[in-house]
Amino acid sequence: MNTREIVVVKLGGSLLDLRELPERLAAALAWLFPRRHLVIVGGGGAADVIRRLDHVHQWTKDASHALAIRSLDLTASILASLVTGSIVVEDRAGCLAAWESGRLPILAPRRLLETEDRGADALPSSWDVTTDSIAARVARILGARTLLLLKSVDPPRDRKMQSLVDSGFVDAFFPIAAESLASVWTINLRDDRSQPHPIAVEAGDERGL
Repeated sequence: MNTREIVVVKLGGSLLDLRELPERLAAALAWLFPRRHLVIVGGGGAADVIRRLDHVHQWTKDASHALAIRSLDLTASILASLVTGSIVVEDRAGCLAAWESGRLPILAPRRLLETEDRGADALPSSWDVTTDSIAARVARILGARTLLLLKSVDPPRDRKMQSLVDSGFVDAFFPIAAESLASVWTINLRDDRSQPHPIAVEAGDERGL
């Protein structure tokens, strides 16, 4: 697989109710043209249901994490139903087939994570790990060096990693998950005037795409 052109795009689950979502997603991907794009969708309301039930039933960390990952498979299918020319994929082969056929792959990540994110450094089973970190880990698995975060809000003004964590813009594990990335960018997709902003992958570091 040619990994040099892959860009992983994480779409916040909160954006699924955006009426203009297909058009604004297309505009964000056009900014990254002609790269190979792989979209991962956050859990949104589906993950929130699991979080609330976990609070009630006190599941084990592994059980709640597994259910939260399954919610990402659901939101992948929801986005695919909205975006013409997209297809849900589950692994490397599916991504490659989608790119070769000119379709946009939307990753249902459960199978890829179960088979390729294993060992001592696997993502921890914790609510500190959201789809931001999962997208960064998928980028590492596929050898991608760039991650684009599509959010519903603007990042903190200084766009430093600690500010992003402290404000809740990214999850607490993201600084570790993003270590292998050369660049991270973000766009507030709810603001049709928003421009891509670089995020400092490391303290004081704002490498470009």
